[in-house]
Amino acid sequence: FVACEIQTEAGADSILTRSLNVHGASNYAAADYVSSSNLNNSLYYNTDELTLKSQTQVVTSPRNIDHYVLYCNDPNLGVYFDTTFIEVYMCHLKAGNGSSNEITRAEQTEILMDYISTRPTDRNHFVCGDFNVYSSNEPAYQNFFNGPAALVDPINTPGNWNNNGSYAEVHTQSTRSSLNFDCGSKGGSDDRFDQILVSPNVMSGSDSLKYLNGSYDAVGNDGSYFNT
Repeated sequence: FVACEIQTEAGADSILTRSLNVHGASNYAAADYVSSSNLNNSLYYNTDELTLKSQTQVVTSPRNIDHYVLYCNDPNLGVYFDTTFIEVYMCHLKAGNGSSNEITRAEQTEILMDYISTRPTDRNHFVCGDFNVYSSNEPAYQNFFNGPAALVDPINTPGNWNNNGSYAEVHTQSTRSSLNFDCGSKGGSDDRFDQILVSPNVMSGSDSLKYLNGSYDAVGNDGSYFNT
């Protein structure tokens, strides 16, 4: 589970202790909290299934992109010394419409894709977060699908998502129409800002991990509401 716009370490800890390790559970852990702005990222994982091997940051402006490397707790790891690696990139790209913001987002994703192209080819990559893109035609978004590390949209849903009711089922922002609680953006649900993109091997299962058809979901959104 990854999250952005975490303002403090106390907030990151609160997710772990009040949402995950509850009702007797104690098997969830968090990556180290790294504060590089007033809006930071966090990653949480099930320690029964995964081990966090490393974490670093891909330096971009105005916010860095967090890179987490996890591996599966294969019961035969001590015998064969082999496991499945998952690399997660948590993005919170530059917000706002207009050409200058689009250029900044494009610069961020270009840096990220250059970085991913240096990683081992047998890793399963998940690029996720708040992309702040309004359309699949935006250069920042197109960068994800080009070059040696090109990614895949698991639900293959390109389009002009902004303020377009035909994409209501995949809209994630904003869940508030008028009231503004706890730093939440208002304006109604009318954008596909939050997404998860994956490397092609995740779709094919060629590196011991495979996308489960139908498992991609805009949580809490049944597609029946638009701009509300």
